[in-house]
Amino acid sequence: MKQKSRGELRNNSSFSVTLKRYFRVFFCPQLPNTYLYPSIYIALGISQQTGKKGEQLAAAYLQRQGYAILAANWRWGRAEVDIIAKEGDTVVFVEVKTRKSTFMGQPETFVSAHKVKMLNQAAIGYLQQTNHEWEFRFDVIAVVLRGETAASLRHFPDAFFNEWA
Repeated sequence: MKQKSRGELRNNSSFSVTLKRYFRVFFCPQLPNTYLYPSIYIALGISQQTGKKGEQLAAAYLQRQGYAILAANWRWGRAEVDIIAKEGDTVVFVEVKTRKSTFMGQPETFVSAHKVKMLNQAAIGYLQQTNHEWEFRFDVIAVVLRGETAASLRHFPDAFFNEWA
């Protein structure tokens, strides 16, 4: 089979060619929200959907444990806190890490030093904006999705210390 040139691909109704971050990307209408890099299919939005599902499971878990959810996906500049909750008089800033498998490692190991720094900045902003004078801490909740209906969840209270206390 003769390989098509870029011009032929542009004119083909099955594929359109765009340039994205210096890589050629082919959109395939038969697979919605899917782009074809040479021999690799990448479904856009899947990781965001996975993250949202993990955050929903984590919020439900925290509520069952008696936490009050104060905010979700709270932003301060470029920093974001997945869940802000209150347990007694303690404000809890929760980072949720969700994965579909543990092949690359446990989800909680993906909380980077940069993410910790961003969480600290967001915590400062939240405490200042809301005039909270309670105790606070940072928790991590690791979620591993097991298919559509099952998941394992691990909660790490007081997972790391703030840098400015």
